[in-house]
Amino acid sequence: MNFDEEVVVANDLKYVDMSRDLAKGFMLEKGDILFNRTNSAELVGKVGLFRLTGSYLFASYLVRVKADQKVLLPEFLNFYLNSDIGQKAIRAYATPGVSQSNISAGSLKKLLVPVPSLPEQEIAIRNLSNVATTKKAVKLKIECERALLNKLVDYLMG
Repeated sequence: MNFDEEVVVANDLKYVDMSRDLAKGFMLEKGDILFNRTNSAELVGKVGLFRLTGSYLFASYLVRVKADQKVLLPEFLNFYLNSDIGQKAIRAYATPGVSQSNISAGSLKKLLVPVPSLPEQEIAIRNLSNVATTKKAVKLKIECERALLNKLVDYLMG
């Protein structure tokens, strides 16, 4: 649940007490991509890019993906996995359960990802980041307008 606009956020955190040696295998680094492998049908397959500073571990219902940055930039991979095409490909591997769906890490490895040249990826990242920023601003404006409309209706009807 710590995904916001395809980025990992630090809200509603859970804490664990474990040794540094054990925690080492679960430590997140900037550029890691977290993949929600077990959740409801609507949330399974969600993906987010980790950019936070500090010490964070990932939970067992997540899969960490590390891109080989010599060939594939994590930001590009994140945009692809969150695209309609990427999500459709991911969810094709989902196995439904009683209240949870699951996608195995092995299935995720089978995913075909386009890998343009690094300069082309950088251009795509720049353009898609601009679109994402605009989308977020428009979404915020719509929320503000909706709240204003609700207050106006309450005032006029009350």
